[in-house]
Amino acid sequence: MVDFYHISPDTTNVAAAVFSSNASTTFRLDSYYSKSRINSTMDAIIFPGEDTRIGSGLTVVRNEIFTHARRGVPNILVTITDGVSIDDIALPSALLKAMEVVMFSVGLGDFYVKEQLDEISSDPVYSYVFEASSVDGLAVIATRLKTAICTGNWCNYDTAYYYTTYCAFRNPPIIGYERDLLNPLYASEKRDC
Repeated sequence: MVDFYHISPDTTNVAAAVFSSNASTTFRLDSYYSKSRINSTMDAIIFPGEDTRIGSGLTVVRNEIFTHARRGVPNILVTITDGVSIDDIALPSALLKAMEVVMFSVGLGDFYVKEQLDEISSDPVYSYVFEASSVDGLAVIATRLKTAICTGNWCNYDTAYYYTTYCAFRNPPIIGYERDLLNPLYASEKRDC
């Protein structure tokens, strides 16, 4: 998912967190500036197969990732889940939105709840919520997300991917909109990230 982006200390930064019965930061925004290092770290993540606690994951991303983000740089969060959250998502989601985090969500498979994806996404949800029937659909969604992000207000941003793992990116605003939108939001011109 990070291959589309220019990653460096001054442009896009990425972080990741994992959630299940527990949530934890895998790496922070200032940990890696190499796509190969980010990809290999992401590939090595062992996903716990327990409960789904999206709210706990959102809290970890807020407290451990975005509180350490660069100032003046938009923050983007992508949450990928394949399950139904059993904890509160309303408050953690509202707190991230209050921090002006742009929030995307991806439902994977057959067992997530669309209303939960809507709750943890920015408005309008039709532009920030994506669905894939299997892991095979993630490549298409990654392309759509890149289009959404890079044609909008963020070509440099802090983005946290959150899918039973979170990843975060950073970039400064342009004027326009990521991460996979059929209709680029507020896009005034297409940008390459």
